Amino acid sequence: MNRHQEGEVLLWLFVIWVGIQFGAGLYEKQIVVPQWSTVPPEEVGDALSRSGQESSALKFWAFVSPPVAVLALANAVVAWRTTGKRRNWWLAASIIMVIYSIFTYTYFVPKMIWLWQAETLPASEVESTVFW
Repeated sequence: MNRHQEGEVLLWLFVIWVGIQFGAGLYEKQIVVPQWSTVPPEEVGDALSRSGQESSALKFWAFVSPPVAVLALANAVVAWRTTGKRRNWWLAASIIMVIYSIFTYTYFVPKMIWLWQAETLPASEVESTVFW
């Protein structure tokens, strides 16, 4: 397999994994989040469990997000080294997903873990976090 073919395989893996992640995120936003985002702050922890959000974090997202982050980084490196018409788009998409992954692991994951203990946290902070 030559370098061009390796880049093609890496790009297709990236597209497929990002598609899975995007579709799952869209599903959660439309179906799962409304099941827990409107409950009183003291009930958010229980509502997260009932909605499936908590278990999906451990059973789905923990296995989907890391490969996307690794593929994004690998694609950014390969796109940087390549030439051709698609280089700029490939590089831009890879860098966007690297930034997205950094944001996910530095902000979103800690906030979700924090929300699992919502019944012990100040109601105003929980409401603000859920709103954002």
